[in-house]
Formats: sequence, structure tokens, C-alpha cells
Amino acid sequence: MHPRQMLLSLGFYLFTAVGISLTIIAAVGVSSFSALNVTLSTATGIQVGTLTTALNLTFMAACLALDPARSWRQYGLMTVALLLFGSCINFFTYVVFSPLAPHQYVARLALFLLGTAMGGFGTGRVLKYALLKFPIETWCSLMAARTRISFQRYRYGVDAGCVLLAIGLAWALHLPLTVREGTVLSFLMLSGMITLGRR
Repeated sequence: MHPRQMLLSLGFYLFTAVGISLTIIAAVGVSSFSALNVTLSTATGIQVGTLTTALNLTFMAACLALDPARSWRQYGLMTVALLLFGSCINFFTYVVFSPLAPHQYVARLALFLLGTAMGGFGTGRVLKYALLKFPIETWCSLMAARTRISFQRYRYGVDAGCVLLAIGLAWALHLPLTVREGTVLSFLMLSGMITLGRR
């Protein structure tokens, strides 16, 4: 394992977290997974980065149970990366960007597009180096290997589940809806930015 590549992987992991923070501050809707995290944060008062880490660790635990070739070193690195990931989201969302949040819709939309581009590109770079993994994608891969259902269907299923849960919680608890135009834009943009980051 090359130390420079590991540092770059971790750097882009955190770069992705900064992008997510920008999309949250923009307040025009967020990606499907973030929609659930932001809704849960609003409902419980727990910071969104903390919930992001908790849900990611839940998927990682499921990966550990499913992975026949599990590497404890790899999962240890993933745990450290996830803890830093959530802390980074909290720091930039609540400390750095919160006082700077724009009020004009066009500015908020531009901020969202920038954050989505950063998040997608950062994810693509992490995937290119193949040293750190994202728990949801890893879980989808492991499930696809065990069943006749494709990776893409599992991944879209996770997205759909997050969106439905976010909408259901917002409706039941009378919370602000986080599934908005930004959710659609992230769906359209992310795969392209991830592909660009993997080059």
C-alpha cells in the first residue's frame, strides 16, 4: 500500500465530505442518502455528519457479516475514514459554511451544483485509488455476488429506500422536505462526476 496514494484517497474522501456539506447548506434538496440523514438530524437534533457516520457504519457491519474475504486492516481503515468523514461534514456544515449560507435562490443552486460536483469527483478519485471503500457500494457489490440481482438494482434500491424514508418521516413529523429539486439534480449529475473522477 503506497502511503502517498493512501493520503490522496483520504484527502478525496474528505473532499467529498466538504462537497456534501455545501449541498446541505444550499438548502435546495440533497442526494437520496443525505436526504435521510438530514431528515433524521432535524427530527433528533443529532448532527448530520454523526448520523451519516452511524448509517455508514451500519452498512459496514453488514459488509463484515457478508464478506468471505474480509480484511480487518481494510475495515479498520474504512472505520477511521468514516469517523473523519462524519466529523468533516459536521465541521464544515455547522462551523465553516453555516454563517456563509446565501439567501438568494440562484446562489444557493450554484452552491449545490458546486457541492455535488465536488462530492461526485471526490468519490470517483477514491474509487480510482481502490484503497478506501464506501460501505453502501461495498454492501451492494457483496449482495449482488450472492444473488441474481445486479449491483445497480441494489444501489437504486438503497436510494429509493432513503428517499421514501425521508419523505415518510417528513410527512409524519411535519418536518421540512429534503427531497427536492436538488435530489433530482444530484441523481443526474453524480454518475457523470464519479466517472470523471475515475479517469
